[in-house]
Amino acid sequence: MQPNVKKLYLLVRASDNEAATKRLRTEVFEKELFKVLRQNLGDEKLNTLLYEKVVSVPGDIATDQLGINDSHLRERMQKEIDIVVNVAATTNFDERYDVGLGINTFGALNVLNFAKKCVKVQLLLHVSTGESLSKKCLHIQILLLSIWFLKALVLLMFCYSLCLWRKARSHT
Repeated sequence: MQPNVKKLYLLVRASDNEAATKRLRTEVFEKELFKVLRQNLGDEKLNTLLYEKVVSVPGDIATDQLGINDSHLRERMQKEIDIVVNVAATTNFDERYDVGLGINTFGALNVLNFAKKCVKVQLLLHVSTGESLSKKCLHIQILLLSIWFLKALVLLMFCYSLCLWRKARSHT
């Protein structure tokens, strides 16, 4: 992970901190995608890095305030975050209309409204879903969720580098 990234706040649809942390660990960090990092860094070093850099935040983009009930955490995030990346969506095209609209449309609006409250925000990146798989391919969907997470990390690193470049360029 980019050493200049202080914290990576990841909103996870979950009821509380414990459930959010468990979901992030089991659905992302324990997947095959992290095998190379685990081999190169070792379990202990990777887990320490993830613990220091990644904050799982229970919430739901389909609700006001992104469903972040902890007002102190929400305020801290709004003071610290300078890049917002939204990759949340439902890709189930058989989803009830109100659920799909709540996540894919109003969810994006809620993310925008949250980003507006972030005092340091320099960039809001929204990644739209472009494809979907059937429920028969659950293992592939889980892998795609992990890939979306990694894409978000890569985009985050790119955006952060771009912000640093723009900042350096403005000083010259």
